[in-house]
Amino acid sequence: MRCRYERRPTAALQGHCGRSRRCPRQSRRARPHSAGSARRNARGVVGEWRRRARSDRSRSSCPARAGLRTHGFVQDNRIRAAATFEGDVRELIVALKYHNTRRASVPLATLLADAILAADGVVFDVVTWAPTSSSHRRRRGYDQAELIARGVARKLNVQATCLLRRHGSIAQTGRSRRDRLVGPAFRAHRAARRRRILVIDDVTTTGATLRSARRALRAEGAELVVCWAVAATPAR
Repeated sequence: MRCRYERRPTAALQGHCGRSRRCPRQSRRARPHSAGSARRNARGVVGEWRRRARSDRSRSSCPARAGLRTHGFVQDNRIRAAATFEGDVRELIVALKYHNTRRASVPLATLLADAILAADGVVFDVVTWAPTSSSHRRRRGYDQAELIARGVARKLNVQATCLLRRHGSIAQTGRSRRDRLVGPAFRAHRAARRRRILVIDDVTTTGATLRSARRALRAEGAELVVCWAVAATPAR
């Protein structure tokens, strides 16, 4: 049976470059089930994004041309997400976080930078990130939020600096919603004082991590703190 999204693309499946997106049902079927398939899926999406960027320099920063769905999801006045955690965005984040596909951070950073430029007229002094737990960083060998944040900083031509330290090693992933609402504890560096700061994270569910990061930075005297995640988990 033919999918209804193939017959009649809706506005919700349109990227900001005007091309209809891939059927979300097919995206669910294509979700990776192994490290190898995750890396292959991520390589395919990254490769397509790079090919389109080379073929059309005037729109090279538009990840929607490579199948990344953008929604401008807003959790509250100062916490936003560029997309929902599904389809190609989900595959790229999973590959980056769990399968050591670091180059997946490139289209994710571009997607996020485009959303920030389209939504905010703020000129930031610095870009930072909500650091992952120490146990996850040791296991992966890197912090995925840092990779994305540094990519966003390059796009925005702003300095990227680590301004937050995380207390405790408990990650948000796998915790109940009630526990997630508490959020991790952060301590901000004094360099945050009187700065206009953009905070980056990969995925937000309840917004607790970014709210906790914002509180720490404001407590240290930051002038303005705006928080963005690449993706937000769909409401259930």
